[in-house]
Amino acid sequence: MVDINQRKRVKSGSRFEALIERACERYRKEGLAIIYKNSEPLRPSGKFGKGGAISAYYQKKSVPDFTGVLKGGQAIMFEAKHVTGKPSIPFNRLQEHQEQYLIDFGAMGAESYVLIGFDMTDFYMIPIDDYLCFKKYNGKKSLNKVEIEHYRIEKTTKGLKFL
Repeated sequence: MVDINQRKRVKSGSRFEALIERACERYRKEGLAIIYKNSEPLRPSGKFGKGGAISAYYQKKSVPDFTGVLKGGQAIMFEAKHVTGKPSIPFNRLQEHQEQYLIDFGAMGAESYVLIGFDMTDFYMIPIDDYLCFKKYNGKKSLNKVEIEHYRIEKTTKGLKFL
């Protein structure tokens, strides 16, 4: 049986990612960056239910959501996380392997971030090193949006403004 909360998370996450993709397309058209949504490594395992829904499983661990290059050649990678109805996001929402990808990418000189959205109204882009400091030193299991106000990014009619 499908968890109703999981469906809500997927729906709000999809809306959040669409907002990010709109910004990425704008940056591409403006010649500022080429950033793409990474595909999930899913493998279909059969059909179930009405409406042609397909069941699938992960073939391998996924990389962070977005990867690209900024004008001038700087690589960029970030994971997008969205929360609905809460003023904080649990640190465990960023999976260990995603965190490690961001750390490794950053160690190679790339810009690595966690892009967080709350209720499709408040958005923050936190460098992975700063995110890890919050995780290690704030003594809590979650990150409150008040704590990350410094990392707030703007939402415009053209999408998010994170560059």
